Amino acid sequence: MEKRELIANMRIVHALFNVTILMFLIFQAWLGLKIRRRRKAGDPPAFNVIKTHRKLGPMLVLAGVLGFISGCIIIYFDTGALFKYPWHSFLGLTLAFLLMSALFVSKKITGTDSSWRTIHYRIGLLLLCVYCIQAFLGIGILF
Repeated sequence: MEKRELIANMRIVHALFNVTILMFLIFQAWLGLKIRRRRKAGDPPAFNVIKTHRKLGPMLVLAGVLGFISGCIIIYFDTGALFKYPWHSFLGLTLAFLLMSALFVSKKITGTDSSWRTIHYRIGLLLLCVYCIQAFLGIGILF
């Protein structure tokens, strides 16, 4: 397999991997909203939903950061420069930062009245918005 063909295949795998991560992040957000609505309504917590949300979060952070690193490696091998696509690179770095921030903030949440919950919620919303923009930019690069 020639270098150009290998890089083209790696770009497709990178795109598919990150779209998969986006789908899991949407699922994670849905779980988080479910937990939030129950708490705000005064309903008893759904422990199975909470457990899934807590287990999936760190794995998605790791996968998202690895997606960013893999993108950096692919573009470096392809062009020899990390910032061939500056907006895509900047948003990828922003996503890695937001993912790690959401994880860090989630570790600070204690009790039902924690102010960290609102911060975690807002980071999550921003994360989804930036991820959608990133996917749109990535499609433009891919084709």
